Amino acid sequence: MPIGIANCNDISWVIDPNDKFRHENPNYLLQCLGIIPNFITNDTEDVIKEALLRYQFGGPEMKGGDVDKNGVYSYPGDPLLHPLASCMAGGKYIYVYQYAIVSFVDIITNEARTYRFD
Repeated sequence: MPIGIANCNDISWVIDPNDKFRHENPNYLLQCLGIIPNFITNDTEDVIKEALLRYQFGGPEMKGGDVDKNGVYSYPGDPLLHPLASCMAGGKYIYVYQYAIVSFVDIITNEARTYRFD
């Protein structure tokens, strides 16, 4: 069961959606998200483009990794990353992981695009 829900920009974020961080303090998980949720809004046509513009340091898309149906990010040779938080906005499932990695998964096509927001 997820730890809880947090709201930012009228978007509800599920904290620890896969119940992998239950041993962590919920406030610690919120701190790990930093200001990333502030970059995500529903008020634009392209949630990814707008998030990258708001962040201003977004840069190239990370290639070679995959996001499964539970939002788990995998990259060959690296440990799996479970989302710290997730939400739905702009036609995307959005997952935030440790190391300021953010994946945007299209709700219809399941195409994932992943970036660093550090």
